[in-house]
Amino acid sequence: MVAEPGNEPYSVSHSMFVAQMDYLKANGYHPVSLDMLEKAKEGKARLPEKPLLLTFDDALRSYSEFVVPTLKAYGYPSAVSVVGVWADGARTPPEYRGRLMTWSDLQKLRHEPLVEVISHSHDLHRGIPSNPQGNDDAATTTRRYFKETNSYESEAEFRQRIRDDIAQSVAEFKQHLGSAPRAIAWPYGYYDQVLVEEARRAGMQFYLTMENGPTSIGQLPRVKRILVRNTPSLSEFVDDLRYQYRFTDQRVIEFSLDPFKGIPVARQEELLSRLLDRLQILSANTIMVSPFTSDRHEAFF
Repeated sequence: MVAEPGNEPYSVSHSMFVAQMDYLKANGYHPVSLDMLEKAKEGKARLPEKPLLLTFDDALRSYSEFVVPTLKAYGYPSAVSVVGVWADGARTPPEYRGRLMTWSDLQKLRHEPLVEVISHSHDLHRGIPSNPQGNDDAATTTRRYFKETNSYESEAEFRQRIRDDIAQSVAEFKQHLGSAPRAIAWPYGYYDQVLVEEARRAGMQFYLTMENGPTSIGQLPRVKRILVRNTPSLSEFVDDLRYQYRFTDQRVIEFSLDPFKGIPVARQEELLSRLLDRLQILSANTIMVSPFTSDRHEAFF
């Protein structure tokens, strides 16, 4: 949230945020805390009608400046997630410089009864090399590509990297905030079974995704979320709450990777460039690719 979000797609103005909270109150929605979710998961309490969890990623200063005072007026709990290296100031993205809370800022929020600080990883909120073509993909689910050796991270190496990152996040929380985080919000919403297992191993009781749809008690500890967008009116926010989506036309392209099999990297690059040009000309917005060769004997990675 910012005072004036401008063209930022996932920020809302203070006035729009107040209007959204007014709508929740007027229409019988009941924001709940992670503590309430935990009790409901364990069968120790029942959730109120129309429950929802208010979460805010990245630990922006606007959370403490706008969100917390506003939610206190409504009595609504919320959770804010923090990336460790961002709070340290060690690896702050250029677009976030001067806009993020530090660990010192987050310490002050510990005494707010309606606020819970959770992990957004130590340093997984970034891209890492994913292929010989030089693409970067999410550090959470990508098996890193090493250009020097033309090789990929092994499954054991990948798991250890994830384990080390989550362990570092837990250590940061204990050092700066006095206790381990109860939950983790996966960066970009990307995760796989390895991340789930390692989060559970580290004592995380919930993990927050970017999957659409309501979350049932039976689906916990996974918590699906709605991504609130910068919109000029309240109607799209209401549609999101009701899971009424605006569908767009789909231009679907399906192709085989067989021509890439067994040819030199330079030729692969040439074919890939031609393919991407054609996809752009066709304005494709949905791509279907089989990972297997046509004879089903080999798979592409």
